[in-house]
Amino acid sequence: MLLSRILIVVFLILTGVEAFAAPKLAAFVESGGCKLYGTEVVVKRLREIAREGRVVWDGRCKRGLIEGRGVLREEGTQARDGQTVKYVYFYSGNARQGLREGRWRRESFERAADSPRFYTAASTLEFHGGVAKGKPRVLKLGSLAELTPAFRQFVINAQQEAAPANTALRYTAPALAPSTSPAAVAAPSPRAGAAKSTAAPPSITSSSHSERMEADSLLKPGSAGWQSAGPPDYPEWLLVDFHASREVRLIALKAQDNQQGRAPQILRVESSEDGKQWLPQAASEIPCAPNTDEGWLNLGLLTVAKGRYLKIVILANCGAEDFIAIRGLRFK
Repeated sequence: MLLSRILIVVFLILTGVEAFAAPKLAAFVESGGCKLYGTEVVVKRLREIAREGRVVWDGRCKRGLIEGRGVLREEGTQARDGQTVKYVYFYSGNARQGLREGRWRRESFERAADSPRFYTAASTLEFHGGVAKGKPRVLKLGSLAELTPAFRQFVINAQQEAAPANTALRYTAPALAPSTSPAAVAAPSPRAGAAKSTAAPPSITSSSHSERMEADSLLKPGSAGWQSAGPPDYPEWLLVDFHASREVRLIALKAQDNQQGRAPQILRVESSEDGKQWLPQAASEIPCAPNTDEGWLNLGLLTVAKGRYLKIVILANCGAEDFIAIRGLRFK
């Protein structure tokens, strides 16, 4: 009888320890329809943000759950000390079956509506089974290069309206090369009847690239095209700046020669007029084979993408583990 009571007490203690170590999880559905799990406190906060702002997962969605590497982006406004403060948080890391796992990075942006300055910070936090463990470890930011690619681009765009409080994160646009000849300072007069062209050709940047295979080469005839760093760190992206607003109804991709496995398979297209507010289309799974005689894959968009900027977010390729690669890119 005594042994039975001891066993019951031990069982109750162990059950209590297990319940304490594994808090109850709740589900949250981000704006794209993908689900993640977190503690009830975390999910309550996400729902509050989503009601007034936006919470979106920029990564794979497998069987309705966040999966693999991606960015959970939270943005909105709140009243603080009599001011309206805009905030944006980028949480980047790995997920498995809807649960955040391992080390995640949190990058934050905050700016009061009437302030000419904004503030950024970064930290890391460990997750186990969707639950944060321990305290965040604050990171010291010494340059823009220490930000993740997506957040770095966000900070650069933010500087069009305000300046960062941390001067180390200030972005200076590259200066034009100085003229080698005094005579070259004055532009030649156009020929009579010739049309004046004021629009600059499109430029392309990317989340990563291999040596000598940068995204801008996609627009150069005869080039080898763009190739991501290896292995890909999904989501990878291409950002096109048309330098003027335009409409895009179709995107054409051409795979690297004899490397169809490196071509994009799952992607999402986003458009923006100012590089800040983005209008995303639903993610699309495209065929891993060309649909034209010239070897191009023409992808018609469900809705017209309109704006100065076009972002192609690549969530998966056609099976290659080493790189994502595209030899050519066109728009119509």
